Amino acid sequence: MQCGASDALLLSIITVCRNDAARLKLTTDSISDFYGDARFEHIVVDGLSIDGTNSLAAMLAQSTNFSFYSSRDSGIYDAMNRGVAYAKAPLLLFLNCGDTMLASPEELSACLASLDR
Repeated sequence: MQCGASDALLLSIITVCRNDAARLKLTTDSISDFYGDARFEHIVVDGLSIDGTNSLAAMLAQSTNFSFYSSRDSGIYDAMNRGVAYAKAPLLLFLNCGDTMLASPEELSACLASLDR
């Protein structure tokens, strides 16, 4: 089920990477059902990759809930903190390069709905 623009943004999925396009593709493929679902956003924070990461991001840029930021950083934790700063949702999930999502958008949304926020 794809949600309309009136649905509230629930979760920001943050992925940090640097020169790891192949594993980033594994991650983005595993959350392809989340693209276009207004309850979720995917933020990729890149540390100036030179391996094709930008090309992958360009293909995903047509998704309204995908954002890609590439700049020099001071390491993984700096990149993670930047992802937090870009996030718009009240809840965050760090899905690192090479990690895969096992839940569907509906399963994850149901789980999030049970949280006492």
